[in-house]
Amino acid sequence: MTLKQWQTLRWFIIKGDEGKTLAFVESLKPTKSAYSKKLVSKLRKYKEKFGGSPHKSSGFLPEYIVLHHSYGGWMSLWHWLRNKASKVSYHYAVNTNGDRVQYVWDSQKAWHAGKSAWKKKRGMNTYSFGLTWTGDTNKRKPTFEEIDSMAELIAYLIKKNGWTDRNVEDIVLTHQLIAPNRKIDCARTWRDAVIKRVKERATL
Repeated sequence: MTLKQWQTLRWFIIKGDEGKTLAFVESLKPTKSAYSKKLVSKLRKYKEKFGGSPHKSSGFLPEYIVLHHSYGGWMSLWHWLRNKASKVSYHYAVNTNGDRVQYVWDSQKAWHAGKSAWKKKRGMNTYSFGLTWTGDTNKRKPTFEEIDSMAELIAYLIKKNGWTDRNVEDIVLTHQLIAPNRKIDCARTWRDAVIKRVKERATL
């Protein structure tokens, strides 16, 4: 039961029986999540700029979105993805405050997946957008802004690519899912949180 549903039910009960029935309804009130206060506010917009990584190629045929974490901090990621020696790139990176940098254009292939596969697809650089958070998602909790900004970005990519008839869970993967013997990013809880937030934002 959502908070809005509980409030509506409680209003009707107050109009009628204020005894045991109302007490029962009070017990059903949902507890506040870490994000509850911000969910009732207007949809936020986040700053975004272009970073221009040299690591990109043609032949991009996207069908999925792959979530990563970078281990390093925001500025070290900025320098590493723009370094010609790194041979690594993501389409987008999301900072702890929700700000984003696009490093590779949506029409180009980023070099984020390495040796990877999903279902019958091999080499997921060709078939997926690479999006990353900073730090190690297995060792820290996300900020609201990180989850909300990533959800905004994912919703944009889903709409832009005509994937609105597909389940979000089928679109949004992790590096661990596509390279299970090599990678452990990102944390499953982060993927679950951002998928939930994509759905929540669609109702606001």
